[in-house]
Amino acid sequence: MVDDKDKVTGQHRILGVGRLIKLRAENEAEIAILVSDQCQNQGLGIELLRRVVQIARDERLGRVSAEMLGTI
Repeated sequence: MVDDKDKVTGQHRILGVGRLIKLRAENEAEIAILVSDQCQNQGLGIELLRRVVQIARDERLGRVSAEMLGTI
């Protein structure tokens, strides 16, 4: 998770989330990444993807899958 503190209001905002979901009986996992609208096209999604894939490598997973969904 990537968050930020608003300098004016002091409130925390979640900017993006990356998740690795390991499948129980398999040596594989699914990746899910979500980036807030105001942080799109700034490289945050790519960085979250890199980190989640590195975790999958560290866990020695044989396969990782994800679906890309476009914006509406």
